[in-house]
This record gives sequence, C-alpha cells and structure tokens, in this order.
Amino acid sequence: MLSKIFSTAEVLPAAVSGKFPAAADGKNEKTADSTASLPKTLKMVLRGTGKGKKGKLNNLRTQMWVAFDNASGSGAVLGTVINVRPSATAEWTSFAALYDEFKVHSGAVHFQIFANGQTNLITDVSGVVVYDPDDNTAYTSVTTALVASQKFGPFNITGVTDSSVAGSTARTSAPVPVSKTGMFVFKFKCPPGPHSTTGNGQQVVTGQWCSTNIANTQGDYGYIKPAVDAAGSTVTDMKGYLMMEVEFRSRT
Repeated sequence: MLSKIFSTAEVLPAAVSGKFPAAADGKNEKTADSTASLPKTLKMVLRGTGKGKKGKLNNLRTQMWVAFDNASGSGAVLGTVINVRPSATAEWTSFAALYDEFKVHSGAVHFQIFANGQTNLITDVSGVVVYDPDDNTAYTSVTTALVASQKFGPFNITGVTDSSVAGSTARTSAPVPVSKTGMFVFKFKCPPGPHSTTGNGQQVVTGQWCSTNIANTQGDYGYIKPAVDAAGSTVTDMKGYLMMEVEFRSRT
C-alpha cells in the first residue's frame, strides 16, 4: 500500500507542472527539415520557393568552352581575333532559357602552335597571346602586341623537323610545352568595372551584366589576340580551346 502511495506522489509533481514524457509516437518532437534528405543542388534551387515567397533561381557560375583553329597565310604574320563570347558555345541556348543575365569573370586559353610547310631543319618562330577587353583589331606584329597588360609571352616556338626528309620538302614542326597537358595555357581576368568602347562595331559589355536575350554574335567580354611572326614560307597554325568562367543570374 505504501509503495503505491509513493508511486503516486512521484507522478503528482509532473501532473501539476504538465511536464509529461514525450509520447512514444513522437508527436511532441520538433518537426525535422522536410528537405534534409534532398540532394544539395536541388535544395539550392528550391530555396526561397516556399509558401508566400517569390520563386527565384540562385546564381550559377560555370565554365563554358569553345574550340578555335586559326592559320596565317604563307610567310605571313598570324594576327587574328578570338571573341570571348559565351553565346557562341553549344550549350548557350539551355542556359539562356533559364536565366536572364550573364557575366564573364575570367578565362583561360589552352593552345598549341604548329609551323607547317617549313623546309629548314630547325623552326624558329616568336609570338605572344593577348587579352584585350575592348578592341577587336588584330595585331600586325609581336612587338606591337607586347604593350598589352594581360599577355602570354613573348614566347619562342623552336622545333626540329625530320632530318631524313629532303631539304626541299615541306615539314611540320610543333614544340611540346612543358606542362601536364602538352599545351600552352594563358589565364586572363575580365575587368571588374564597365568599359566603354567606340568604333568597334560589336557589342562589348566587359565588366557589366548582359541580357541572355541576344544574338550569338553579341555579348563580347573582350578578345583573345595572338600574334606570331612570319618565318619564310611557313604557315603558322594555332589550335586550342577557350574556357570562359561565366556567371548567370535571374532577375524576374
């Protein structure tokens, strides 16, 4: 009888205070985050799309690549222009369908240079690759290109051709860069502030956000401008890939 009284006394304080143990079914427990089990990327997309909130995509920063292949005339300087233009990439349409604006922050040029048609045993050609945020005019010499603030070079592409081939026979020479990929790599950064360009004839938006609702010939964030000296009757060929680090955002 006494044991029953003591058991009741122990329960009374809890009854008075209203502090009972949590129910076995967990109804008094705090509700867990309903998105806890979702993948991280999906949770980022769903963030801000709950009840009473206006849905909005988070900014996306990604790499976009485009290939290029440029050759000089026989015995002429290789002076050409490669547009830093995300709208020229294969995947552009997919991104433009989701986002309203884009901006290029930086990039890298992965390239190799070949000397074709060389009849000498040793090929010796000098060059430079420049990033120009405004002007799309090609350089006519290595010397004039060296004044640029963002450049790769000057470099020298010296190569040895096949000595077993007759001296009058055209040969191909391609130096192998000392790198993991076997290609030269030129990294550049776009200016953070807006740039004003006149007399260009193209839409340059360096340092600014640009609408994705544009033609694939617009929305340039500068230009890659190689310049490689001429060498006899040699045709200089520059091949590679341009990587652009692009950020997209939605304003609607």
